[in-house]
Amino acid sequence: MSDREEGRPLSVAVFGASVTLLVTGPRPEGQPYPTYPAVLARQNVDGQRFDVTNDSRIYGMVKDYVGIGLTAVAQQRPDVVVLQFGLGETFPRIVPRRLVMHLLGTRRHSSRMRDKYWRRTRRLLMTLHAIERRIDARLPVGWSRMPVRRFESELDLLCQRIREQSGSRIVLMTAYPPAPPTPFLNPKLLRRIDAVNAAILRVAATNGATVFPLDDIVAAHGAPLPDGLHMSVDLHRVVGEELAGCLARVALRQVA
Repeated sequence: MSDREEGRPLSVAVFGASVTLLVTGPRPEGQPYPTYPAVLARQNVDGQRFDVTNDSRIYGMVKDYVGIGLTAVAQQRPDVVVLQFGLGETFPRIVPRRLVMHLLGTRRHSSRMRDKYWRRTRRLLMTLHAIERRIDARLPVGWSRMPVRRFESELDLLCQRIREQSGSRIVLMTAYPPAPPTPFLNPKLLRRIDAVNAAILRVAATNGATVFPLDDIVAAHGAPLPDGLHMSVDLHRVVGEELAGCLARVALRQVA
């Protein structure tokens, strides 16, 4: 039997990038538009409920969590850790990450003059990304924010340490390919996504992790990425509901 008390919500810690934090496209007026971790927290699958924490960050990459993220895991000792990485690591490695984060305004404060500045920085960022796409097409496939070999090594290390420090079960989400109007989208980026997903499957096999096929769910949903990178309201709902079913099955395996 599992140490988890029967009837207690399954504690779930989600770590990832902006995909877990941002909702794009039309939003229902007067209605909430939760991200998939928030949708998951609202689910009840045959009596199985979920207590969810989302410790993701904008532009987060797997290497950011081997230290800081593990502290949270060790303190919380969740039943399940969900890791959603791979997409951001495939982005071109041309414009410095710190500059991108500044131009995105991740720490912005609002005022009349500041809002005008941030509108201009967004236009500048889109121009830089368009230049990245052209340059990236001439660079080696491995020239990305994190080469696939290092991504696999970092993800494997993170999984090992989660198992050692908390004993939590691990769910690895696959990475989905971006779509237009992503400004730095090109065939090399799509090849990196394929390579990253192959690495995720290898790490899952090595660590006994469950694979959640996020790429298949996104592909089956039609046109779910309004900005080319982040999911729509409807897709967040679908992913949250599908993830609830996946985690309920994980819980059943724990108790068996």
